Amino acid sequence: MPERIARSAERLFRTYGYEKTTVAEVARDAGISPAYLYRFYPSKAAICEEVCAGVLTRLTELMWQEARSTLDPAAKLNRLFVRLVEVNTRLLFEEDRLLDIVRINLEQRCPAVDRFLDAMTQVARFIIEEGVLSGQFRSPHNIDDRAKAVAAVLALCSHPVLLHEARHADPIGRARLVASLAIDGLRI
Repeated sequence: MPERIARSAERLFRTYGYEKTTVAEVARDAGISPAYLYRFYPSKAAICEEVCAGVLTRLTELMWQEARSTLDPAAKLNRLFVRLVEVNTRLLFEEDRLLDIVRINLEQRCPAVDRFLDAMTQVARFIIEEGVLSGQFRSPHNIDDRAKAVAAVLALCSHPVLLHEARHADPIGRARLVASLAIDGLRI
């Protein structure tokens, strides 16, 4: 039942926006009463967090798909930057109402955001380790620090709110430039 509620909420949030969607509308769309909905989610904010968690889970799966591809480590890292920017740009520009959901969850620093940022660091570490083993990247004193640094830059480069603010710029070109800088730094 929680999955059905989250799917209904995501559909309504995408269509009408977070602010204009009521809990009663989510319940009606899910085919249940508002009272029954509250058994699963204590508030509209909790539903919003679940929707955000679903989006971030899909982005995490995308990151791991890129990390496990057959490309060489530098190409993987470049592609990771570009793909996250592409997906976030599409989500925000084609479905602008999702920006409200992202902003709310970033402001409240929901657990799903922290899990996503941790996954970003794990993916970066995975690619860096592979690059070190292949000789493409220099063996650093502390792979964890480099992974955190790459993840931080990746998070800023693909940050939905920043992408939205710079929507008239070339986000894909900027992602390629930032990825190139990160890759060069790993080779030093």
